[in-house]
Amino acid sequence: MNVNFMKIATKKLTQSGFSLIELMIAMALGSFIIGGLISVFIGSTNSYKLQQAISQIQDKGRYAIKKIREDVQRSGFGLDYDTIAVRQIMGGVNTCVADVNTPILEVYWHKKSPDTDMRRCYFLNASNQLILREITGAANTVPVAADTEFVVVNDVHLLAFSFAVDLDDIEGIDIVPTKSAYLPRDEMIVGNGVTPATTATWKKVRAVRMHLIVASDTDFVTDQAQTIAPPFGTTLTTFFAQDRRLYQRFSATLALRNRKH
Repeated sequence: MNVNFMKIATKKLTQSGFSLIELMIAMALGSFIIGGLISVFIGSTNSYKLQQAISQIQDKGRYAIKKIREDVQRSGFGLDYDTIAVRQIMGGVNTCVADVNTPILEVYWHKKSPDTDMRRCYFLNASNQLILREITGAANTVPVAADTEFVVVNDVHLLAFSFAVDLDDIEGIDIVPTKSAYLPRDEMIVGNGVTPATTATWKKVRAVRMHLIVASDTDFVTDQAQTIAPPFGTTLTTFFAQDRRLYQRFSATLALRNRKH
């Protein structure tokens, strides 16, 4: 009995745990594996956020262009050929917006039922939202009523237009001497009066070129704020983002189908 007890006691005394070196090696290996997993997780998260941001701005840009294209292409429907179908004005009296510093793209057409002239306005509000407002009334008339207004897309940080004109009323868009084929609003004649054939008037607009910059809803997508150069052939200034969201510029050329020869 005593001999067996001594053997058991001796056996227990000879047992031992991990050594300090073994523990340090195990901790080092564990830290390496955990660090790798964290790195993979962060990379996957950043990739997901980037893809989400790209999807957001693609949806916004395409939808905004789609809505404006639909109205520009149908502008002038039911109206006399020698009338304004589309133009860009500043806000104020008899416009869609009271603020005189807000540029507005207006498109005009004639609605059969009820029999009346209509206009739609596109502009950016103070919250960087692209707004569509539809009102009753032709160009240069007092709006009768605001029928509908809704936000087309959010986070639009640039909305710019230029206009192609047909000066001689012959098939094709003319290039104004010393200027490009697409003119900004400031180089178009605002009034409706009789003007020389060589003057770029709103009545002679045959196509619209638009540019917009939209931002993603997802934050912290890029490592630093973006800088977007102005579109080629425009007088727009360089756009500097104020945060680390993803920004993208979209451009489109829209023809006035009801003003083609």
